[in-house]
Amino acid sequence: MTPLEKMRLDKNKKKNLNIVKVKNDFIDTFIADNNAITLKVLFYLARGDVDNKSEITTLKIDMKEMCSYCNFDVRTLKENLKRMQKTSITVIDDDDNYISVSLLPKLEIKTHSQQLEVMIFSNILNMVHEVQNKYTAIDLSNLMRLKNKHSLKMIQILENINGFDIDIPKRKRYDLEEINGLFGVSYLKCHDFERRVLKPCKAELDDKSNLSFLYDIKFIEVPRGRPKAIGFIIDLIDNKRRQPTLFS
Repeated sequence: MTPLEKMRLDKNKKKNLNIVKVKNDFIDTFIADNNAITLKVLFYLARGDVDNKSEITTLKIDMKEMCSYCNFDVRTLKENLKRMQKTSITVIDDDDNYISVSLLPKLEIKTHSQQLEVMIFSNILNMVHEVQNKYTAIDLSNLMRLKNKHSLKMIQILENINGFDIDIPKRKRYDLEEINGLFGVSYLKCHDFERRVLKPCKAELDDKSNLSFLYDIKFIEVPRGRPKAIGFIIDLIDNKRRQPTLFS
């Protein structure tokens, strides 16, 4: 059975598809690969209705309008679309069956008319819709203005903290190695992680998100010299400066 035939079969056996696992791997991969532009493209493509009656959805898009909305230029869009054609999505179902599909099976760029036509699997668009719904703290138009890929990951962390039971403090402690792993980096010093990740994230989320955070550095005493920084304490805060917004 070919991967395409297997996907058709699984449309009638959705319980065999671990969507949650695919969804989390999907978004974390784009963040880890420093490809926030591809993530923006996918969010834009998923704005409209998905043709769930068809395995593949065809979308016709005005490139100038898309670039204006996503806050990048046409050249950047074209480069990332071509890169997306070489990207495959891998699915492992409950029976350990392996399925791999192209992110964009077909791409047609009409340069003179500035029109774009793409074909994408409806399952992937549905998956992106589900990812969007997790970002309840930031609206889509604001997300398009984010420039720091780590802000996307921090939103996920804050949403997780926000889901704690009411009697549990909205706080999470991370050792440096653990938080490095979450963000796909490998800083050896807390000072460098703070400067490269936490400070830029906080600045963007304070400006664009209904959820933001405060942080403290964790220290331990050492036999000689100053206490050693070993990690961070993240406290969730409501960003009262912004009105609540949701993905549409």
